[in-house]
Amino acid sequence: MAAKRRMSRRQFLWASAIGSAGVVAAACQPAAMPAAEMADEGEGDAPAMEAVEIRFSHWHGGFWDPIRDGISEAHPDITAISESTPWGEYSTKLLTQMVGGVAPDVVMVGSVWQGEWFKVLLPLDDALEAAGVDNDKWDADPWMQCGFEGKIYSLSQVYCPNWQVVVNRTLAEQEGIDLPIWGDDGPAANYDEWRWDDLVELLKATTKVNSDGEVEQWGLANSTASFNNTALYYLYSNGGQVLDDLWGYKETEALVDSEESVQALQAYIDLTLVDKVAPTPSEAQAVQGGLFNSGKAFCTIRHPGVGDQRVNQEGFGLLFMPVPWREHRIQLMGSNSWGVWSGSENIDAATTFSIWATTSETISDWITPNINLTGYEMRRAIDKLPDPPEGWMRNFYEVFLSRDERFTRHPAAAENVEWRPRWYGRKAGFVRNALRREYDKVFLGEKSMQQAMSDAKAEIDAELAAS
Repeated sequence: MAAKRRMSRRQFLWASAIGSAGVVAAACQPAAMPAAEMADEGEGDAPAMEAVEIRFSHWHGGFWDPIRDGISEAHPDITAISESTPWGEYSTKLLTQMVGGVAPDVVMVGSVWQGEWFKVLLPLDDALEAAGVDNDKWDADPWMQCGFEGKIYSLSQVYCPNWQVVVNRTLAEQEGIDLPIWGDDGPAANYDEWRWDDLVELLKATTKVNSDGEVEQWGLANSTASFNNTALYYLYSNGGQVLDDLWGYKETEALVDSEESVQALQAYIDLTLVDKVAPTPSEAQAVQGGLFNSGKAFCTIRHPGVGDQRVNQEGFGLLFMPVPWREHRIQLMGSNSWGVWSGSENIDAATTFSIWATTSETISDWITPNINLTGYEMRRAIDKLPDPPEGWMRNFYEVFLSRDERFTRHPAAAENVEWRPRWYGRKAGFVRNALRREYDKVFLGEKSMQQAMSDAKAEIDAELAAS
């Protein structure tokens, strides 16, 4: 825990204004909610602050309009203006605005490149303490997930994306395969005991090839031909690391050429190249709507969020299980979050917005059944959902929490768990691009995995040394 600091007068004023704020928010897909339903009870008694207009930025188009309207209901003296910039341009544009002194008051921070942003954000520790926020209820340790040198710089909007295996229930019943799922009656006896070899065996058993050599059904819908977050998961799960400093943003070298890292990445890409149980990118894109959504794949490894799940649940039913592991179960941290620009002239209102948007129970109740699990008070959010079998969404979200000893309903799944970051240090863009370029060369047959990762290490080390 960070050491307590004395509250400034400014922090005291906004702390008085927010009163008893509640719980979370975050997401990927638009959904509407009347502003009148978004004001939390009791907030009308909070002392009024001076009327102020703030700007908040993100890359989600009109998604945040309900929160824009809701903050005015919960805090009538705050008017929020939403500003959306496409993801590809977002980080560069916002940093340029900050240098020019014209940035929005509240900014959405992407965990992948957050290491470049701490110097321009306001520490929020004192604000959280004054608001009575319980920092043990975030989806991950906020000093690690959104922190730097012992301070919290942003607030998680949704639960960190911990991917899971989502199975076509109709196909699973046809195959008669016993899967370690979280089902309507809770976790299976062998829940989260499956390892890498079990996954490969499953994918081989469920890939169907006709007499002409054409794949009629893929075991896995995802192509493994590109470096992505699932590849990163298996690198960590096998005991590998990307950088020598995982948390402090003081890395000096890359470790992607280690035996553990290369072994895991080679096995992952071989699902496409050798085992032929996962498609190439062109094969994955050949079916309109996608292989899994079209019923052409037994399972998919999917980013959290209930949009596709809802459609597939209606189409063929779903089963949910954690991603099988190699040497260690892995729990990733790193979620999109709200931060306050340190140069803002409206810090009181901006901080009120950030805490209200991420800890309001009303926002949590809106986001969880429509978009994704919130990043604060997750257990409370799940327990409000309908019970199975109608409440299939509860099963989906239970997998999210099952490896976290604080919130799990299955303690055995929280053993042998290692927390790892979903980001790539202080030079995130360069590191990730270098890994992707070299990994692509393995898929194209230009290099071995060992050579590709050795070359990636050389590029990254040179960049780190020069910075």
